[in-house]
Amino acid sequence: MPSARPPRPLPAYDYVVVGGGTAGAVVAARLTEDPDVTVCVVEAGPSDVGDDSILRLDRWMALLESGYDWDYPVEPQENGNSFMRHARAKVLGGCSSHNSCIAFWAPAEDLDEWGALGCTGWSAADCFPLYRRLESNDAPGDHHGRSGPVTIRTVPPEDPCGAALLEACVAAGIPTTPFNTGTTVVRGAHWFQINSRPDGIRSSASVSYLHPVLGKRPNLEVVPVSRRGGSCSTTAPTTARAAAPPGGAARASSTWSPTPFTPGRSLPGAR
Repeated sequence: MPSARPPRPLPAYDYVVVGGGTAGAVVAARLTEDPDVTVCVVEAGPSDVGDDSILRLDRWMALLESGYDWDYPVEPQENGNSFMRHARAKVLGGCSSHNSCIAFWAPAEDLDEWGALGCTGWSAADCFPLYRRLESNDAPGDHHGRSGPVTIRTVPPEDPCGAALLEACVAAGIPTTPFNTGTTVVRGAHWFQINSRPDGIRSSASVSYLHPVLGKRPNLEVVPVSRRGGSCSTTAPTTARAAAPPGGAARASSTWSPTPFTPGRSLPGAR
């Protein structure tokens, strides 16, 4: 009888990021800035790399109720609207790869209320410097960032429907008030800002944080599990583990069976 094939060694990671969505993409990129830290990102949906149906912001409506969408139904409503859907992305970059990319700074009053309620680190004074750090914003104001990874720009005032809406707002007594000026807009209408590059490519968490480092950081592996609208595909098992600090628990310990993604090759889910 032929001898049994010896088991393949399990890849080891310091961290496994479960979900390559808006937050997961950022966490993975930031962790792997340290070359001594290894990270595997596991995403239930396909990759967005090279897929214009995801990357081009003007195609966002076609993503709703598609294979890139978990398409959750809402709970039955007593007074109607029971057939509404709650769109949540199933793709690398999460909802930042799926939605219309409208970009608003959170109201300072809301953040300060969170801080007052005990959410340490969530006040406007804590969060606004992070907004500046992450953005490259074309709007005026010293409060805006100019060199962050996420491109934020003001929608050009070219859409005739939008222009007509703003004219109607003025006629109704609603002031024209720009957003993201550092002051909360409580009553007003204006062109909003979007996280999108000038070429029409969305500046998603994936595009902004993962794309620049894919294939350049050997300590980062991104694993999109499923094809668009399809089921999971699995091959070799993987383990994630880390040595426990003195008196503490290990950061991660798990086994799983993904299909590895090698940057540069044809991607699962790309059309």
